[in-house]
Amino acid sequence: MCIRDRFLDCVYQLLYQFPSLFEFNGRFLTSIAFHSYSLLYGTFIGNCEKERRSLELVKQTVSLWTELNSKEQFKNPLYDTSCPLVNPKDFYCDTSAARFKLWKEFYLRWSVPETEYEKKRVGRIRGAECVSQQECNGDNGNDADAGEV
Repeated sequence: MCIRDRFLDCVYQLLYQFPSLFEFNGRFLTSIAFHSYSLLYGTFIGNCEKERRSLELVKQTVSLWTELNSKEQFKNPLYDTSCPLVNPKDFYCDTSAARFKLWKEFYLRWSVPETEYEKKRVGRIRGAECVSQQECNGDNGNDADAGEV
């Protein structure tokens, strides 16, 4: 995990704790994180501005910022334009573990969504655990055996 990913995660945590202070939403941060590795835009190619100029990326690629800033889907509906700028002395970010939220869109981006099959499979496994507990208690779960003495 590079420093850029850590920085974006910090911004995501602030966005989660103070949603009305940011003009952008979580999808905006996720897009930045994704495209920093995609190489579809020249924004994150090279180690410095001098290297980007020598590669003439402006002529060959589009800026990620132009793309992101032009889309309405990245606007935060909770953003409060009347909110005054936050004084750093008054700004308190709760850093306790309970306040952190897993950035699922980034860290779990390669996870396959749970399908109905997986839900049923997990249900069968949980059911098997219950059957095993019943067997340990001497109850095999058969109603036919219930009448025998």
